[in-house]
Amino acid sequence: MTDSIVIHPVSASADGKRNAYCLQCKKAEQSMSYAACLNRIAVVRSGADVPKDWNVCDDALRFHQCAAQTMRDEEELAGKSIYFVARDLLAAAGDAVRKWFMPGDPKTSRPAPEARRKARSMFDSMGDAGSYADAINGMSASEGAELMGRATTAPAAPVKAVVLPQALPGESPLAMARRLAAQKAAA
Repeated sequence: MTDSIVIHPVSASADGKRNAYCLQCKKAEQSMSYAACLNRIAVVRSGADVPKDWNVCDDALRFHQCAAQTMRDEEELAGKSIYFVARDLLAAAGDAVRKWFMPGDPKTSRPAPEARRKARSMFDSMGDAGSYADAINGMSASEGAELMGRATTAPAAPVKAVVLPQALPGESPLAMARRLAAQKAAA
C-alpha cells in the first residue's frame, strides 16, 4: 500500500465541507473551525454588516491578534494549505471520530429506542398519588402517627454546653494559644 502526500492549495483551507481543522481561539474563548474563521475574516474585511457576536473577531483583526489570520499568513507564505485535515478521511477513521467532529450526523450509530434507559420522573415512585401534596394528604392517620411515634421515641442525647475559650483583654492569639496549652497540660 502506498501512501501519497496530497498538497492542497491555500484556498482549500477555507472549504468548510472538506477541511475539519479546528483551533482554540483565545479571543472568542472557544474552539473554532479554521474554515469558519477564514470565512469570517473574509466577511469582516469586505465591510459587510456582521452579527454582534463577531465583534471579537473584528477587534482581533484590527489589532493583528487573530490566530486564524496569522495561520493564513503562514499558508500564503508557504504557498500551500498547512492547516488542512480532510474531513472525509476523519469520517472514514471510525465511529468515535464521526461523533466528535460531526455530532449532528444521522449516520452515527445510536442504540435502539427500546435499549435506552427509560427516563423516570420522581412522581413515578409515588404511585397514584400524583404529587407530594396528594401523597401527604393520602397518608392515613395511623401511618402518620406510627411514623411520628418512631421519630419521637428515640432517646434524645443530652446536650452538653460547649464553652469556647475567650481571649483575655489585650492578649494576642499566640499568647492565648500558649495559655490554653499550659492549662491543658496542667489538667
